[in-house]
Amino acid sequence: MVIFNEVQSVLMNTLGGLAVFLFAMNMLGTHLQNVIGPRIETILQKMTNKPYKGMIVGSLVTFLTQSSSITVLTLIGLVNIGTLSLKQGMGVLLGAEIGTTITAQLVTFKLELMYFPLLILGFCLSRFKDSKKASIGKVIFSFGLLLMGMELLKHGAEPIQNSPTAVSFFKKFGQIPLLGILIGALFTGITSSSSATTSLVVALGVTNSIPLSAGISLILGANIGTTFLELIAVAGMGLTSKRIAIAQALINVLGVVIIYPFLGVFSNLVTLTSSNLAHQIANAHTIYNVGSSIVFLFFVNLIVALSKKIIPGKVIKLKNGTKYLDNNLLSIPQVAINHASKEVNRMGKITIEMFDHLSMYLKKADPDLIDAMLKKENLVDHLYDKISKYLNLVAQKELSDEASYHLSRLNHGLTDIERTADHIKKTLNYLPKNFKELSLIQRKQLRHLIKISNQNYKQALKSYTKHQLKLAEKVISDANTVSIYKEKLLKEKTSGAKENIKRFEFIAHHVERAAHHGVNLAHITLYNI
Repeated sequence: MVIFNEVQSVLMNTLGGLAVFLFAMNMLGTHLQNVIGPRIETILQKMTNKPYKGMIVGSLVTFLTQSSSITVLTLIGLVNIGTLSLKQGMGVLLGAEIGTTITAQLVTFKLELMYFPLLILGFCLSRFKDSKKASIGKVIFSFGLLLMGMELLKHGAEPIQNSPTAVSFFKKFGQIPLLGILIGALFTGITSSSSATTSLVVALGVTNSIPLSAGISLILGANIGTTFLELIAVAGMGLTSKRIAIAQALINVLGVVIIYPFLGVFSNLVTLTSSNLAHQIANAHTIYNVGSSIVFLFFVNLIVALSKKIIPGKVIKLKNGTKYLDNNLLSIPQVAINHASKEVNRMGKITIEMFDHLSMYLKKADPDLIDAMLKKENLVDHLYDKISKYLNLVAQKELSDEASYHLSRLNHGLTDIERTADHIKKTLNYLPKNFKELSLIQRKQLRHLIKISNQNYKQALKSYTKHQLKLAEKVISDANTVSIYKEKLLKEKTSGAKENIKRFEFIAHHVERAAHHGVNLAHITLYNI
């Protein structure tokens, strides 16, 4: 009964510490993304033209997001939509492995005097109404909670060193490294966090509850286990996504296979780095991950070729689908919002093309132009549906005030752009099949109305997508130009059959309504609605 109570106490304390650690790590990653999220994609694009630069960036991003999985999933999304090439992604993958080593190193230090001040400071700052100060406060609080979780892990592991059964169990991992690798991989797969596995192993080292050889085998297994989530995530996705996930699995598995015969030598070398067991385990993790990443850096082209060999096929880019959206980007909501914004802008440009086609048709009654407008309106509807669903997924994430504001702007603007396309489509029901149904004067008048409507709409879209307040003011002040000209046309009542006058009036009405939705975009920009 006493033994049972001791085991129960150890399990509760250790698992409780692990739960706090995982929760804090997730919280820290989320709040760090809110602070630096919008810049992550820019950094990745500008700093990945060389694999070694990508490795540096991958290390930095993984440290900031506190998760190699988030880095890799975001990478999969960016490669999948063509923002980064497969080769550029390789450097980031290698860097992600390095970024995970920092957390394990932190566990080796005595942190009990640090986390309370951080929790207090972070909480106080998070109460500020200023969103930037509040966001920084949440980051500090999360980091303090992470350190607290680390300390709870250590305290939970302390009784293990006095348990002959537990010590004997961990010794087997050193005597049979393959068993330790399998357990490490399984535990990492369950927690979806290699940092959690390595931190727990280092915590066991702090209390001398585990031999170095066993600790090394477990952290090697953690490197393999971290690939499980990505391999599952890309099921059913495109070729590029699968190749990135396969490349990561190749790097992590091959690294373990290569070092496996030399584990004894590696263990002896690591003992030279420190006399403290916890530091030795953390150093082993750092040396292995940094070393293997540097080695594989010279074989990036080979890894790319192997991933293409394993996942053969030609990447086909769909012209009529979304270009910038990928669910993997949802792991960093700010990046997802940026890409949704690009898709909304693309949708707006399609409606501008519809305006142009409408004007061209009134100059030359080409049925192909009608067909083009119908196809573009169908594409706008398709994009509206896809973007709306994507934004709903983003809304389910924890967002900063700034991100929530951008999300709201996108939802409002999306609706106005879709309605613009609807009104242009409605004009097709009244367009003349030949020029006998509308006079030359009527066609010229309508083309001028379309021209000034389109000009106003273009400026409105630009003010909305680039957030230009002065341009938005101009769009609103010029809005009456369209309405005044339309009313002038309707009052003139140009000659012609009654049906043709009605046709003329309907086209003018829907062109004006389409332009009005552009004015709504300017209002969204100017008044933050």
